Amino acid sequence: MKLTWKEIIKEAEANGETKYAFQAPIIPKEIKNFKYRLKIEFPEQLFSLYEETNGVIATLYDMDIGELIWPSSKVVEENLKFRRDKEMRRIYAPFDDLLFFSDSGSGDQFAFKIVSGLPCSDIYFWDHEDDHRIQIAPTLDSFIRGWISGKIVCK
Repeated sequence: MKLTWKEIIKEAEANGETKYAFQAPIIPKEIKNFKYRLKIEFPEQLFSLYEETNGVIATLYDMDIGELIWPSSKVVEENLKFRRDKEMRRIYAPFDDLLFFSDSGSGDQFAFKIVSGLPCSDIYFWDHEDDHRIQIAPTLDSFIRGWISGKIVCK
């Protein structure tokens, strides 16, 4: 039997002090906004997660410490910012081949790879200091499990 996204996250969090809170599922208006503004389809894995929770907040000792998975509205805003900002375009390689959905809390980002206009299942790490981009997980599931458990270390 396949686990739900909430079960995957709760199972992964069981070994640590950080806990995760879930948002309400995505609504049709947010789906339309995502597709219209970014001009791409949702990655299948991310969409199935959003059907359960439109974002996952990390908490430590009852204090929000960041987002494991951004809500869809933040995905839209952050990706548009990265693609449109003139200074970002001057400093970094284009971001059209990445769909950011999370960050490390230090300025580095996590993204789905986009190939020929379609999101793939591969998860990439983008280093904001040197524009280094590297695949760190083959799926969203393995990214979540690895990030929560500390097995994915990006610096």
